Amino acid sequence: MLKKGTSRGFFLLLLLYAILQWRYVALDFWNDELYTLRYFTCASFAAVLTDYHVPNNHILFNALNRLYLLLIGETDFLTLLQSPEKLRGLMFAYAGLTLWGTWKLGGRFFSSLTGLLAVAITATTLPYLNFALQIRGYGLSALWLVGLLYSTLSFHEKRSRGAAFGIISSAGALMYTVPSNLYFILAIGLFWGISWVRHMLHSGLHLRNKAFQIALLTAVGLKLALLAYVPVFGQVFNNPYVTYEPFKWSNLTYYAPVVLGDFMSGRWWLLPFAVLGYAVGRRHWLPNTQNALLLLTVLVLPFLLVYILGNTAPKRIFIPLVPVFALLLSIGIAAEVKELPRFRWQGVVAVLLVAGYGVFQVFQGWSESSAQMMADIKLGGRSQGLTHQYYSRHYRPQLEVGLYKGDYFDPGIPVGIVGCEPHGLRYFLEAAGIPYLQDANVDSLLNRHDTVDIFSSRPLRVARDFAYANGEIISYRGKLSYHTPIRLRIDPAIRGTLRQLLPDTTIRLIAQGLLPGSLPLTHPALSLKAQPAKLGDLSTFLRQQQPFVLLQPDSLGPESLPLAGMEYTFDFRDSLDGYHTYSALPRLLERRQIWSSQQALEADGENPYANLWAATLSDTLANRPPEWLRIDLEARFEAGQGGTLVFDVNRDGETLHWKGQPLDDYHQAGQPVQAATLYFQWPKGLQAGDHVKVYLWSNAGGRVKLEWARIYRPGF
Repeated sequence: MLKKGTSRGFFLLLLLYAILQWRYVALDFWNDELYTLRYFTCASFAAVLTDYHVPNNHILFNALNRLYLLLIGETDFLTLLQSPEKLRGLMFAYAGLTLWGTWKLGGRFFSSLTGLLAVAITATTLPYLNFALQIRGYGLSALWLVGLLYSTLSFHEKRSRGAAFGIISSAGALMYTVPSNLYFILAIGLFWGISWVRHMLHSGLHLRNKAFQIALLTAVGLKLALLAYVPVFGQVFNNPYVTYEPFKWSNLTYYAPVVLGDFMSGRWWLLPFAVLGYAVGRRHWLPNTQNALLLLTVLVLPFLLVYILGNTAPKRIFIPLVPVFALLLSIGIAAEVKELPRFRWQGVVAVLLVAGYGVFQVFQGWSESSAQMMADIKLGGRSQGLTHQYYSRHYRPQLEVGLYKGDYFDPGIPVGIVGCEPHGLRYFLEAAGIPYLQDANVDSLLNRHDTVDIFSSRPLRVARDFAYANGEIISYRGKLSYHTPIRLRIDPAIRGTLRQLLPDTTIRLIAQGLLPGSLPLTHPALSLKAQPAKLGDLSTFLRQQQPFVLLQPDSLGPESLPLAGMEYTFDFRDSLDGYHTYSALPRLLERRQIWSSQQALEADGENPYANLWAATLSDTLANRPPEWLRIDLEARFEAGQGGTLVFDVNRDGETLHWKGQPLDDYHQAGQPVQAATLYFQWPKGLQAGDHVKVYLWSNAGGRVKLEWARIYRPGF
């Protein structure tokens, strides 16, 4: 049905993959890639082979990259940043070979239709598109895994020196590329080892048994890789990033459903067709039962090994399984197609339908990912999953830096970086010859300069937090990105007024909505966030209830005026030149505790949500709601990895209100435990039966451990 045209069909599918993957070829390098390139690939072969201080060094992968860059004469790190396609082109070649191997494996050991369907599914799997061209070892690992599977099945079909060499070399290369590939090697070795034991129980000990020899050859390849790891063996298997917590139940219940769900990439209609094909088309796949069981073992066993060994594994280590997943789906779908009434071009139609369905879901996934990324930029987060990663959408540091240098750069204006990756934008600024301040203190810069340029991954928060300076987004086409440049200007007269009121420049100003020249002489006070001991004359000023100007009063909460033992309400006074004038009135509040933690809660990149408090509103609470929720907490997290505390209101499955407060705002350097008091304003219009929830969201992909927390309903 497809045998005569399978080669043509494969190359058409390869062309389809190239079209879908093309937008990734010139993507700027991101944090992990930049670290890998700077400290390993662009360093030296000695650094690649003998330095494993962080798991970014996928050794064989980086060694091949180093050799390739030497051959094309492109080994300078800063120069390579300008042409990411030069190195991603090699990743594209690996991906093309992986698809070719998938086609060959499916066509030879199952059917020609299976091979083409597997290529169509792999080529339209969003996680594979996201990771195949990354300067990480996962795309190359997929190629080695397909090669190892092909070699083992070839050897089992007919012994040959070529197949034996393929098993040893593929197993060794797979292990030497990324240590976590051990899961796949163990799965293959255990499968053939169990097959040998079963045969031995029935027929006695035979060392020439093919299953035994395959298991032995796989072990030889693994042993050679372990020998190659000798210079860095301790760093590979005993480093701070490797943890061991055997038989952790969450590892068993989390990884497989989430990863395999991401592999589906929204193509859920393929699943019932595959299952039905396995059920009704047994005569088409039963002759290849052992081959199918090998694929199933390789797909399932790694998730079980993560549970048994207790490693905290990032989901991306399972990317090499995408072709295996595609082959298992394709076996069932091909069997189903063959059970349908025959017609001309039946196989062609099946491949076109599967490929078309996959392309539709890819574009759907891209749209959803883009929306998620933009929401993260507005909230100050950085999502990173198999289907959505912050560096695949709205990520254009090279373009932003190039535009800035050509149109806005002024050596007299300081440039600061706020919230961007530690290994990221600064390299692009260095390549462009632009001086910068990493993790800049914007208040300090504005205290000394009338104009400051800030690159930030959370531009709206920067504009909000430093609204006493006039902010202008100067990014590409005025759109937000993970490296949005903002020009902040402050009227020198305003800065002088603020200095008179607050001579201590360590106090952080968080005035809302103040524009240059809008500060009336009779209303000099704004909202301040500072330690009580540093407020000085401002304490007397506020207690005298003098008014201050707010452009967006709803964005201010009691936490903005933290005088000792006092919380504040803001009472409307009158209007002045289009601005609302309020007075701050300190009052003692009664705090009614409604929730307290009984044990530590934790959220990280793999388990991103930790619920604190949830309730369904009663008639009483809905009719007499509190004005605020107050959350006191202590948490452990690294700078830039604090995640967001969220207040969410839901009615009949629909979100009515969502408010997030980034915990990074409360991080203090040198403090192992970060203490914070946060307020969420209770929304109006809630009804009995509405569901409210407070939870911790690790949207930055870091680990946050909540030591304790309490939630109060402040009131008078």
